[in-house]
Amino acid sequence: MTDRRHQLGSDGEEAALEVLARAGYRVLERNYRCRVGEIDVVAEQGETLCFVEVRTRKIGALVDGRTSIDWRKRRKIAAAARSYCQRRRVGERPMRFDVVDVRALSDGAFDAEIVCNAFDAEGGL
Repeated sequence: MTDRRHQLGSDGEEAALEVLARAGYRVLERNYRCRVGEIDVVAEQGETLCFVEVRTRKIGALVDGRTSIDWRKRRKIAAAARSYCQRRRVGERPMRFDVVDVRALSDGAFDAEIVCNAFDAEGGL
């Protein structure tokens, strides 16, 4: 990954954290990694445990953030969520998979939108 692309992703993740906080999410963990995959943000919104994928796009991108997550990536995120629940002994509670679609604007700012229940635990839409 190039430095510019890495910086865009990092800045986009910061913008995503801000929009999540405004929406009442409480971040538990960032960049959870295990052998099967990664979860950008693990958070709670009320009683619901949310596994959040952050997708940052440049101006003029042809595909939005949610659409850019193919079935393989969705399955990896779901598998990483199962790993998280086992390792952290989460137990029974409501869970969902959200996406934060972050768009870089021409003035260097970001616009971010949360897509709740973007896909299910099997990786389907």
